[in-house]
Amino acid sequence: MTMVTTTCSLCRTDVTLDFENLSHDEAVERLRKLDKKAMECPGMHVEMGGWYKRWKLDEALRAAYPDHYTNGA
Repeated sequence: MTMVTTTCSLCRTDVTLDFENLSHDEAVERLRKLDKKAMECPGMHVEMGGWYKRWKLDEALRAAYPDHYTNGA
């Protein structure tokens, strides 16, 4: 189980993401779907999407899958 904590750039609330046993490609696909989803941030604001940038999900992917990025895959 791979868990990564990131911070919402809007409200500065910590957000913990559980990548379970997903491969890198599966995680990317799941985050793309999440990015388009209207939902409430744990910091109590509702957004219609844009989570990829707001939660710095590119950095979360690098933290969760360091081998994927250090090997140039």
